[in-house]
Amino acid sequence: MGTLLLTVDALRASHLGQFGYHRDTMPALDRIATDGTVFTNAYANAPYTRLSIPSFHTSRYRGHELIGDTPTIASVLSEAGIHTACLGTLTGFKDSEGELVFDEYRDLGRDEFYDRANQSPVLDATKRAVKPLLERVRPAYRLAESVYGSLFSTHEFKSYTDAGEMTDAVIEWLSDPPDEFFLWVHYMEGHRPYGVHNDDPAYLGE
Repeated sequence: MGTLLLTVDALRASHLGQFGYHRDTMPALDRIATDGTVFTNAYANAPYTRLSIPSFHTSRYRGHELIGDTPTIASVLSEAGIHTACLGTLTGFKDSEGELVFDEYRDLGRDEFYDRANQSPVLDATKRAVKPLLERVRPAYRLAESVYGSLFSTHEFKSYTDAGEMTDAVIEWLSDPPDEFFLWVHYMEGHRPYGVHNDDPAYLGE
């Protein structure tokens, strides 16, 4: 038997068609919801990826603090002889998320969109130098960060591997899977910085 866990970073329920959103943002998920079970009172344990993800992998509140001493979905299944795998794009599933342990990792990393969206090393170096000073005064830091984002951030390119490439990688993995497996796939494209797919008619509403 194979189990596939799909998660989407920074996804708001209010921006899904199944909850009344006016745009067709995730039609495949809406189709699954039509014949599946929808939990309308499910909430993230924290508004931050690195704190929230360990909680649903451990079924524990503040799971990121317990990850080293607490069984996870993958660790329990792996001990039972089921192959566990994680496929994502800079989700930090080894260290940042609390050292989640899988039998197999496939980190797709950042793609060409990230390189094209960060073509100003001078500005980035300046931001890194000033950040420690401004962080001592939170209001000043937030103001500076907002101004920087408004002036220098691009909205044409994504920072993370896009969902299409992610899905292609998942389909390739599933073309020859182990007899029994648990595969976690974490999409990061919904996370900031937000971009526009200028060549996608569906995105532009055409």
